[in-house]
Amino acid sequence: MTVRVVVSGMGVISPYGVGSHVLWDKLMAGETGLRALTSFDTSHVQCKVGGQLFDFRPEKYLSPRIVRKVDRFSTLGLISAQLALQDAGLLLADMKPTWSQQDRGGDRVGITVGNNLGGWEFAERELRHLWQSGPREVSPYMATAWFPAAVQGNISTLWTASCGGEQISCSQVALRLRSLRMLPYVMKPLDSCLYRPPTVQRMCIVPLTVLMMDL
Repeated sequence: MTVRVVVSGMGVISPYGVGSHVLWDKLMAGETGLRALTSFDTSHVQCKVGGQLFDFRPEKYLSPRIVRKVDRFSTLGLISAQLALQDAGLLLADMKPTWSQQDRGGDRVGITVGNNLGGWEFAERELRHLWQSGPREVSPYMATAWFPAAVQGNISTLWTASCGGEQISCSQVALRLRSLRMLPYVMKPLDSCLYRPPTVQRMCIVPLTVLMMDL
């Protein structure tokens, strides 16, 4: 049996801003998205520039409660997924997915996420709390915020997608596009499922990741 795959919606958050059209316009204009890193001290590392999104307000897209309990990489993944679903016409006016009106509609929706590292911005902050102030100061969401599969679980929970999923972790930034090549593989057991297109995650810029690039 031949499986047909249709890309019906795209959601992009890039150093240029929010939206696939913003990324396309800036790239076509030849503008760079690299800037001096300002979110942390870079005096001890060689790399001092990166693709960093400034003036980003996730509360515009997600509830403050969700933003507090997840890492930035999950926030970016959730909003990218939301934009892709809107672009595909799969979200209703109340931001619920169209399959929420169907009996067990979520059973026909699966997710694949390509991720480079995980929630280390959240982890670094809470580990600092642990060593400076003790275990009582560590966020109770630490265990569920940092691990690489967190974004897949958050997307699945928020939009009740329960058909199945795949977390694809890549060791290098250049290999993140591997998730696109995995699409035929994850489609096989799902037959006629509506499959959430792979989210090719970015590597969030935190001191650990910049230090890794220096090594």
